[in-house]
Amino acid sequence: MTNMRFEELAQKLRAEAWGLVLAAQAPGREEQEAMWFLGVSERVDAIADALMAEARGGEGGRIIAV
Repeated sequence: MTNMRFEELAQKLRAEAWGLVLAAQAPGREEQEAMWFLGVSERVDAIADALMAEARGGEGGRIIAV
């Protein structure tokens, strides 16, 4: 995968993570369900961070598992 593809994928993942944050804040959402959405959002954002580090030449370590 090229650096540009890593960056594109990271941007798409960040958009998805933000969508999960918005879903967690939806009216009527139960607290436990909202916390689940936020937890998944944090993991997706961490994956995006790892992809951006990879795109920048591996700064910050390699992606080991998703």
